[in-house]
Amino acid sequence: MRQAEYTFKRGENLASHIRTFWSAFTEASSGDAAASIVAEALKMKASRVLGLPADLISMNSALDSYGVDSFVGLELQIWLSKESGANLAVFDILGGATLLRIGQMVAAKSALRTQS
Repeated sequence: MRQAEYTFKRGENLASHIRTFWSAFTEASSGDAAASIVAEALKMKASRVLGLPADLISMNSALDSYGVDSFVGLELQIWLSKESGANLAVFDILGGATLLRIGQMVAAKSALRTQS
């Protein structure tokens, strides 16, 4: 997944609402903003992989509550590593962490973001 929706101020055109995950993530103004970007991108990726509408996936739910098994967990782990430069264990993804918590872990561990 190379694109994730990102919320912008009202008045900007629709084309500016879509940014690449990488640029949105690396340019995020804070760790919390970066974590939210990761969580939203992970939600969209999980939606496609699981064949579920994205609006049925909650940011406050664990991925294993949607039936994500170790194979899908590994796919998500590889994707997160490739896209964010963060090395998480599959257990970090399937161990009961919410999408938001996974986003926080990725933002904290990413080699692409300058740590403050």
